[in-house]
Amino acid sequence: MNPLWIFVFSFGLVFGVWADSTSPVQKLHPPYFLQAKDKVPLDDLACPDVDLQGPDGRALDSQINISPPDPAVMDLFAAPALFEEIQRQKPSETVPQRFYWHRVDGVGYCHFKDMEGNHWYGWRDEEGDFNWVLWRGHRYWWHDSFAAHWLYYFQGVWWRADGQQKDSIQADLDGEYYACDAQGNVLGDRGQEGEGDIVSAPGRYQGDSATANGGGHGGHGGHGGHPGGGRGGRDGSQPSQSSSPGGTASSGSGNSHSVPSSGN
Repeated sequence: MNPLWIFVFSFGLVFGVWADSTSPVQKLHPPYFLQAKDKVPLDDLACPDVDLQGPDGRALDSQINISPPDPAVMDLFAAPALFEEIQRQKPSETVPQRFYWHRVDGVGYCHFKDMEGNHWYGWRDEEGDFNWVLWRGHRYWWHDSFAAHWLYYFQGVWWRADGQQKDSIQADLDGEYYACDAQGNVLGDRGQEGEGDIVSAPGRYQGDSATANGGGHGGHGGHGGHPGGGRGGRDGSQPSQSSSPGGTASSGSGNSHSVPSSGN
């Protein structure tokens, strides 16, 4: 084989490995660091363990999604018009354990109040999986049941609630946790559990290894009815950069966009 082609082929392989191990994006909107008013959910709080019911009252044949909810839908929930409508609906939708279904911009979603008074919002995505997010302390939350982390939605990104320091936070991108600084600069991949030391070749992290930590996150060990399936995630594109308030993305800086407080 021509030496030039061998060089090009080898370079392509090395470049491909390097590219796969890098972050989907290098710069995010500056994160919001949690405060006491944000009411971080307790570790033992879980999404409603109930038989899912559709708008017609019939059972829904859906699995609970084990990937972070799509930012496109979350941007819709955080948009001012729908956010205000959701707040108006809450006082009249008080019966616990009941599905209150609504539809906006082609997306059907339900409001569900559990026995402890927590307000949950759910919808079925294009894959047929069901997504639950919690509304608490003027913020939307999602629980990564595999890595056991609570994440909150801010400026088009899901941010990890625990382990925050003054200039250190983690964001979930494409099913991987990435360390970021206070300016939103992506510093490095922390794996699919947020701890991720590299244990083998480039692009392989402790949370990914099938022999580390009791099993790889990629297959979830059959968790959530998705045996052998990848954690999934987004398409690798940069999170939405819309300018709507209420936690959606913005091209500006700082933490000015946050949903008004309304308790639970």
